[in-house]
Amino acid sequence: MKNKSYLLCAVALFVSAACFGEPANISIGTFNIKCAQTPEANNWAQRSDSVKRLVRFHDFDVIGTQEGWLHQLDDIKGDDNIYEYVADPREDGEQKGETCAIFYKPSKYDLLLNGRFWLSETPTKPSLGWDARHKRICTWVKLRDKASKKVFFVFNVHLDNVGARARANSARLLFEKIKSTAGKDPFFLVGDFNSPPSSEAILYLTTKGFIDAKNASKTPPYGPRETWHNYTCAPVEKQPDRIDCILVSPGIEIERYGVLTDRLCDLIKDDSIFGANANSKGARWSNIRTPSDHYPVLVRATVK
Repeated sequence: MKNKSYLLCAVALFVSAACFGEPANISIGTFNIKCAQTPEANNWAQRSDSVKRLVRFHDFDVIGTQEGWLHQLDDIKGDDNIYEYVADPREDGEQKGETCAIFYKPSKYDLLLNGRFWLSETPTKPSLGWDARHKRICTWVKLRDKASKKVFFVFNVHLDNVGARARANSARLLFEKIKSTAGKDPFFLVGDFNSPPSSEAILYLTTKGFIDAKNASKTPPYGPRETWHNYTCAPVEKQPDRIDCILVSPGIEIERYGVLTDRLCDLIKDDSIFGANANSKGARWSNIRTPSDHYPVLVRATVK
């Protein structure tokens, strides 16, 4: 009888763990990697390896990137099997244009579902929305943590840089789409919003219950206030506040938040590309640069 009781208890514990699981810890980020069509010192060939190494060094479990073309995404993915990605180019949904990609670790997560929609009045097809200058797309994934069995969604966006009405209406569309897609499951919304926290777009989402990860961080936020620096490594006068944000559903705990300011200063040979000063051994340092014109944002969170 005792053995049967122990067996029943073990089964009950197993079922309970399978249904509810332990909390899932996740390192998630957003990073506008700057499109490949960038001239001279900041072109993709000069930056690609640093972007790839940055993602691995900071050990992102999931990261949403903006502006990357498919070949840029393949460069970041590499051949080490650490990351897979989901992405659809915004111009045609197939091959042409920038993406809002979501990289994730297949060793840690199962990809259950994925999808996309355009930020426009016709979200099911490639289209320009409202007063936007460019077509804009949202990519989403539904992931399951292999260890805890926790399920959550990640949405990645890049709002328009010109159309104020497009940004405001995109926020409203995002709210509706996220609620209908994720339902009651936890979610992360990451991206380049081209809008500060005080903007109509961000305020609409936060008043609807989305949580700004920076404000919710249990530890003091790390790094500068701004996230776009335009390769200057300093705040840009016309946008001194952050425009790259991570918003989460209620119930997700934010352990820490940081804006990462990694620099590039590799030894190089070609002074025709970068101004440089010779060191004592005759090697030359490039000008200090960054992997992109945006800083990446990293959040460590707990999904309960």
